Amino acid sequence: MKPLPRSNRHTRVAVAAAGAFAFANALGALSEAPSDHVQDVGEAVADSRLHPMIAGGWWALALAALLSVLAFGVLRKRRGAWMLALGLLGVIAVLEVVHDRSPSVVAAPIAGFGSLIAMRRRLVAEPYREMLRRHMLPTPAALDRTEALVREHGCDSMAPFKLRTDVGHLFSPEGDAVLAFRVENRTLLVAGDPVGAAAGQRAVLQLARELAHGAGLRFGVSTASRALADGLRDEFGMRPIYMGCEAIVPTAGFSLDGGRIKKVRQAHRRVQNAGYVLEARTRAELSAAEREGLRALQRRSRGGDEEQSFAMAPESIEAPALDDAVLMIARHAASGHIAGAMAFMPLSQRSMWSLALQLRDPESPNGVIDALIVHTLQTARARGVEAISLNFAAARRYLHEEVVGFWPHVANLLARLATRWTQIDDLRSHNEKFSPQWEQRFVVVEHALDLPHVAFGTIWQEGQLPRPDAFIRPAWPACGSAPA
Repeated sequence: MKPLPRSNRHTRVAVAAAGAFAFANALGALSEAPSDHVQDVGEAVADSRLHPMIAGGWWALALAALLSVLAFGVLRKRRGAWMLALGLLGVIAVLEVVHDRSPSVVAAPIAGFGSLIAMRRRLVAEPYREMLRRHMLPTPAALDRTEALVREHGCDSMAPFKLRTDVGHLFSPEGDAVLAFRVENRTLLVAGDPVGAAAGQRAVLQLARELAHGAGLRFGVSTASRALADGLRDEFGMRPIYMGCEAIVPTAGFSLDGGRIKKVRQAHRRVQNAGYVLEARTRAELSAAEREGLRALQRRSRGGDEEQSFAMAPESIEAPALDDAVLMIARHAASGHIAGAMAFMPLSQRSMWSLALQLRDPESPNGVIDALIVHTLQTARARGVEAISLNFAAARRYLHEEVVGFWPHVANLLARLATRWTQIDDLRSHNEKFSPQWEQRFVVVEHALDLPHVAFGTIWQEGQLPRPDAFIRPAWPACGSAPA
């Protein structure tokens, strides 16, 4: 086991000291209590003799129990937990003096009070926004540096989405790696693999962990590759949890021949027979009317909602990151109506296009997306591209592979329940039409108890479930706005 960082050792020593003092105080108070005061709580309430019970020391035991619960909050550097623990120790000390306890008993809460005061800087987190801003570049400069790193090191299918303007960017001390993040559900949530040199990736992940701990936040990584998940486990002792699979379709072996792909072949023919033309364009080639047509398509496709995913998609069809994208468009030859569109990001260091956006007019003919994928595979192969990345299928292994063990069976049950309210299995079944290869992705946490926070943060950020805004602090940076 790796030794605790120095700051963490100090934190745990202070909390352990406060808890020990509270426990000693409770035992001391109870040991001095007259035996006739230690009676059943229900009888004390019925006889209106709560005051003798308090004098007897039950109050000390109750407050000590509460302090033990607060210790978890203090370990997380929660300001409210620290203030409440400080207040309770002060109350204990005053009541001990009022009831004329022995000096040894009075000394315990006073010592605990003093330890919390002395360790305040280590036990109370600085507001995370101020701390993180000191390590972030202004948005234009951050995007310029991130774009350069993505061009130089972009081999992961999700690397281009680091160019979102509404996420935070952290750079390694040497400036040779970057990660994108949001703070959600009191977790610093990293969006996929960092981009950059191998040593820089390790350095920026360590920096992000230290900042999260210093700000009293949990730390987690969403949609991590197998290589990153294994590295975080070996380097930092973190826990990778299977999240789902990304569909990768090789272009070389793709064909519309054969019975297995019959439905795709029929969809491709049906869309063309309906008068639609399939085109491969870039944004620079589009006219103003065509760009407005794509914006209108996004509104119709999303029902006015914003793009939700922060790790696997850009902000919108107008996002700066899509300047280099290949746009696949299904346009009616006569009317010019755009029935569907897909945006693919070419990777600079890998012969692959990564799906960024998938838009479909609800009134369009069935099979528009299938037809666009066929055209994408044919176009990519003609341009020498070896593969395209399609949709992410969450929990695929739990739903469609044999599971062994207690926790995998629990995950299988939860995944099957989730299919009732989300489209996770719809995306999997759609991808299966194209005989993809599946690359696993993981959510990575530091401790098992962090998993609910990191998992729900990921689910909300990827738009799989509604976010309970009335009960949860807003994410930062907020979706659709630059860090401020």
